[in-house]
Amino acid sequence: MSEALTIARPGVAASWHFTSAPMLDPEPLLVGRRVEEALELLPRLFNLCGAAHRAAASHALGFSDTENAAAMRAETVRDHGVALFHLWPSVLGTASDRTGLALLGRGTPAELARHVCGGDNLPEFSLPELTSWVERGPTPAACLLRDLRDRLDPAWGRAALPALDADALDADLAEQVPSPRCEATVLARVRAAPVIRALLAVEGASL
Repeated sequence: MSEALTIARPGVAASWHFTSAPMLDPEPLLVGRRVEEALELLPRLFNLCGAAHRAAASHALGFSDTENAAAMRAETVRDHGVALFHLWPSVLGTASDRTGLALLGRGTPAELARHVCGGDNLPEFSLPELTSWVERGPTPAACLLRDLRDRLDPAWGRAALPALDADALDADLAEQVPSPRCEATVLARVRAAPVIRALLAVEGASL
């Protein structure tokens, strides 16, 4: 992970500079604990993607990951839902989608999907159908994507990164050398979907 990031746009005087704090060393907190205790504590130490950290540790220890898989799916929906319903609207200066935020806490998957997609089956869309949905869709999510498309060049934030290869990662860890930058976001899980593949071919992996 980079220790510092600066974002600047041509012709814009303001820039944004982000730095990361030193990482917590978990060893003193985990040494001497039972494995089950350590697995419960780990997601609390690294609460960003905590379910994924727990799943990785469970897998490394040879435990079943059925429960972890469900927790990771819920975590992915929650984190991306917060971005879609609150963080991106805040960045764009629009109101948060309070109905969407409420559904993250108490709604069913079907209710949440209907709120985002309006009853349309987005994963089965062709690229022209997706473009039409972004241009005309009535849901808050469609309006947000329409606003993003109107304001941002598709090239902004583009990063063509290779997929994270488990064998290469194991080799890097064994040799204790830095891994090359790879795609480790949710895009890695969905890039094979036809509509995502078509979108990547036209715009690349960008905001």
